[in-house]
Amino acid sequence: MPFLSEVQLTVVQGTANWRLLAPLVYRSGIRGDIDVPAGFVTDMASVPRIAWRLVPPADRGIRRPSIVHDFLYRTPDQPFTRLEADRVFYEAMRECGMGLGKANL
Repeated sequence: MPFLSEVQLTVVQGTANWRLLAPLVYRSGIRGDIDVPAGFVTDMASVPRIAWRLVPPADRGIRRPSIVHDFLYRTPDQPFTRLEADRVFYEAMRECGMGLGKANL
């Protein structure tokens, strides 16, 4: 399994965001180990409402990959382009057991 740690989250009161309580480590075949630090705040997956029946925002196959994607995309000192962050997101979804059709959505 490419995730080397379990996800531990708490809701950020008054928002739709979540805060990591412990580091989340993902071993990417594309970019090596990616360490998302405790305290990082994520909004999880931004799945359009129309697609919720196919990929609910709380789907286990998207939860951890979404955190890694947000970290890569929103952390300015990370050497990742948006395309690279999206590729890692896709890779992580597939590694978490999300089917090809859903991951491509």
